Amino acid sequence: MSKYIYLFVLLVFIFWFITNTIQNWGYWKIDEYKKKMGLLGSETDVKIALGRSGLSKYYDSIAPLIRWGINVRLTETEEKKLLLGTSKFGGRPDLPSDVEWPKSANGTPMEFVGQFNLEEAHKADMEEQMPDHGIVYLFFSFSNAVEDYSDPQCFKAIYVEKADGLARREYPDDVERKQPSKKMDFIEYLSLPTFDWSDLEKMGMTEAEQDAYNELSGTHFEIVMLGHILTVQGPMEYDCEEQRLHRNMGNLLPEKWEEKCQLFTQLDEWIPFFYLNNDWLDPNGDSSDIAFYIQKQDLKNGDFSKMCLVVQAD
Repeated sequence: MSKYIYLFVLLVFIFWFITNTIQNWGYWKIDEYKKKMGLLGSETDVKIALGRSGLSKYYDSIAPLIRWGINVRLTETEEKKLLLGTSKFGGRPDLPSDVEWPKSANGTPMEFVGQFNLEEAHKADMEEQMPDHGIVYLFFSFSNAVEDYSDPQCFKAIYVEKADGLARREYPDDVERKQPSKKMDFIEYLSLPTFDWSDLEKMGMTEAEQDAYNELSGTHFEIVMLGHILTVQGPMEYDCEEQRLHRNMGNLLPEKWEEKCQLFTQLDEWIPFFYLNNDWLDPNGDSSDIAFYIQKQDLKNGDFSKMCLVVQAD
C-alpha cells in the first residue's frame, strides 16, 4: 500500500512542478515583453527612466498625474484555437444570437475591430476602472470615419454583461473589411502623463528635454487601454467634449472654437477604452491614431452607449 502512496505523492509533485514551470515561463515571457516595450511597473522604474533621459528634476510635477494603463499585446493566432469569448483583435466576433452585426450609415456591415473579455482585462486593471465581467465588442467604419468621425454611425460598441450563448459569427457578404485574428493579452503599466508643448514650456523644459519626454511618454505604434496617450495632432479629449456637447446641444453649439472651449468642462472625465496607432484599421495602409473614448463613470458603470470615436492621421 505504501508504494501506492509514494507513487501518488510523486505524481502530485510532478504535476505541481510542471504547472509551476509553465506559470513561471509565462511570467518570464511577460517580463521580457515589458523590457522590450519599456513598460514602467513601479515608482522606481519611473525615476530611473526620467533619470536616464535627464528629466529627474521634473519628477514632482509628473508623479501626481501618473496613472495605471494597460498595454495590449497582440499575437497572431489561428482563430479555431481561441475559446469562445476570448479577447481578440480582428477575426470573427463571438456574439449572442440576438445581437445583430452593426451597419454603418450607408448600410454596409462594419468592420469588426475586436472583443474585450473584461474578466481577462480586469486582471491588468490596477485601479479597477472597468467592470470585471462581460464582453465589449467594437465595430468600425473607416470609410464613414474619413468623412466625419464624429458621426455616431461610424462605430458601434456593444456590451454583453453575461457572456452566455455565444457563437462565432460568420462575416456578412458585404462586410467592409476582414482583419486576421490576433489574441489579446493585457499587461499593466504605469502611464506617464502627456502634455501640450506649451505646458512643457511652462514646466521649464528645454526643447531637447521636451523631445526626450515625448519620446518617453509617447504611444506611437502602441496599443493601449486606460492610460495616457500622446498623439501628433493634440489631445483627443477636446474632440470628445465637442462630440458630447453636440449630442446635448445640437445646433445651439457655438461655431467659434474659443466659445466652444469655454464649455469643455469634462475634459478630465474622458479616458481611452481602446487606442491604437497602426495601419491595421486604415485600408490605405497609412498609420492613424484611432481611439474609442469613454467617460470614467460610464466605464465604471458598464455604460458603453455614449462613447466617442476620434481619428487622427499621422
